[in-house]
Amino acid sequence: MAADNEKWVNFVWKRFLTAKKLRGISIRTLGDHKDKGGIGCSEKTIRRAKEKGKIKAANLEAIA
Repeated sequence: MAADNEKWVNFVWKRFLTAKKLRGISIRTLGDHKDKGGIGCSEKTIRRAKEKGKIKAANLEAIA
């Protein structure tokens, strides 16, 4: 369950896709474990963020 004090920011899907394309990485790979170069959250978490239009600031920073 998410903590109430976590900061959420707007998630712009088109910008995300552009960044993903520049890195040459898939959403599944991006959501992989940190030791494999991912951000440590699931692909499903990223897709949920797309639907909501918001993502946790920590996850967005990890993607960047």
